[in-house]
Amino acid sequence: VKSRALIESAITGGVRHFIFSSTAATYGTPDSDGPIAETDPQVPINPYGTSKLMTEWMLRDCAAAHDFNYCALRYFNVAGADPQARTGQSTAGATHLIKVAVEAALGKRDNVAVFGTDFDTPDGTGVRDYIHVSDLANAHVLALEGLIENPTESHRLNCGYGHGYSVLEVLDAVDRVTNHSIERKLEGRRAGDPDALVAIISTYENDVGPQNGARVVAKAWCDDGFRARLLADPMPLLQDLGFYGRQGEHMVIVENTAALHNLVVCTLCSCYPWPLLGIPPAWYKSDAYRARAVREPRRVLAEFGVSLPDSTAIRVWDSTAEIRYLVLPMRPPETADLDEVGLCDWVSRDCMIGMGLPRAPK
Repeated sequence: VKSRALIESAITGGVRHFIFSSTAATYGTPDSDGPIAETDPQVPINPYGTSKLMTEWMLRDCAAAHDFNYCALRYFNVAGADPQARTGQSTAGATHLIKVAVEAALGKRDNVAVFGTDFDTPDGTGVRDYIHVSDLANAHVLALEGLIENPTESHRLNCGYGHGYSVLEVLDAVDRVTNHSIERKLEGRRAGDPDALVAIISTYENDVGPQNGARVVAKAWCDDGFRARLLADPMPLLQDLGFYGRQGEHMVIVENTAALHNLVVCTLCSCYPWPLLGIPPAWYKSDAYRARAVREPRRVLAEFGVSLPDSTAIRVWDSTAEIRYLVLPMRPPETADLDEVGLCDWVSRDCMIGMGLPRAPK
């Protein structure tokens, strides 16, 4: 009822664009073992998921009847806090797993209840796709920009990373980070808990993802004039290509040569050029990568399978909220006969961070 009243007020007040915080619970228990796509059937198995789905239906009908578009962001499991410690999970009674686990590690709880150990998952506990709250906030801004840019289109998007972790895996990770063994209290399943919820984030993989950056790199390899302009002032070119927006407002392109290899890191949090590379990988946001890439970049590169000659210097670039970096890798000599389309398949996300080299597609 409250959602209906809010939507009615928005329509009456002339609101043109609407972002709705939906949930992966609208999918219920997936039919298949794999990740969930945005086009999969929505058959919720609890009142929470049902109420969210009803609101999606109301938005769909309003968009059909009025000059109005919307984006339903289907959250998977939101976790974390602002990296600069400005905000965090403030709800006193919140039962989010990661918050509860950290409280147990700090001695604020005696144990952590594990609800269900007989799920159809590798270790028997429920598997969920966790997304950091900062990345989710960025997704909202990107969604709004998309609605404004295309006012006749509405969207329904999964918000996750496309990889799930079980309850026990999360607790083991907290044990390792805090050097404290959390007591697990094994309980029965809760009603309405599916075995696994893992997102297929097709929009961020296919529309906002590494293939955008690959197109830029391939064009630079084929067009010397474009390459020169890209290195001198990339933003006009990226805007013409449509690869700009939140998390990509101020880009700098750094070029690898035989004498210099560039590597990108964000030592503060996970600043990353979303419009060109999509969602940052988990390792990019890890404390280990952020610290070691600065202190011992050559060793970290070797662990990723990149062995550079001793004569090649390594420069580490620290992305910030103001400036994001993209590496322009060296073109492999064996690609001389390929056009831009063929070259895109050689360009991976990792090589545009500097943590990989262009390789032939499998």
